[in-house]
Amino acid sequence: MTVSRMASVVGAIITPGLIRGDDGLLNSTVIFGFGMCVISLCCGIGLVLIDRYADKVDKKDLMLTDEDKFKFKDILEFKLPFWLVSASCVFVYMSIFPFI
Repeated sequence: MTVSRMASVVGAIITPGLIRGDDGLLNSTVIFGFGMCVISLCCGIGLVLIDRYADKVDKKDLMLTDEDKFKFKDILEFKLPFWLVSASCVFVYMSIFPFI
């Protein structure tokens, strides 16, 4: 959460400067955002490749057992602190971010 909030702050600081200094058809803000998306995609692909390589080196079996698979009834086993933090995030996203 901290890293994503820091990214929002950096984006809020950088974006007005990009918008202010641009008057072209395809402005620098769109190009900057697209560049960030491409960098993020490349990082994600890199992480998948690194993880697959590590699994091959460690000779791990990639098959999930029935115990490891997700079941909807497992959601009911989450404790109260999880639900409180989740509700807090939902209310903050609903009440604060629309005004940014």
